[in-house]
Amino acid sequence: MTVGRLRRVEAAEAALRSIGITGDLRVRHFGERARVELSLSELAEWSTPDARARIVDAVVAAGYQEVEIDPRGFRSGALNRERTGPERAERADRPSSDDSFVQLGRT
Repeated sequence: MTVGRLRRVEAAEAALRSIGITGDLRVRHFGERARVELSLSELAEWSTPDARARIVDAVVAAGYQEVEIDPRGFRSGALNRERTGPERAERADRPSSDDSFVQLGRT
């Protein structure tokens, strides 16, 4: 992780906080794509199309092209778990059909 990538992640997390997201929050960096993890209560609160659009706008303003909202919510160490084991490492950068990710963005 470079300083520039960390700054972009920090900017995206700060932008999400500024629109009212509280509780556990993580932005995962995948190049031009950001994966947003929210606490389960926040995930429910921000599930409407208008609320999701606000999330996307905030993360895109921080420099990302695409935004995914992880329907599993915030999971500490999730990236490490995804990268362990050969079958899991293969899907680390792309969700499988059973993950039901919500992919949004401005491309």
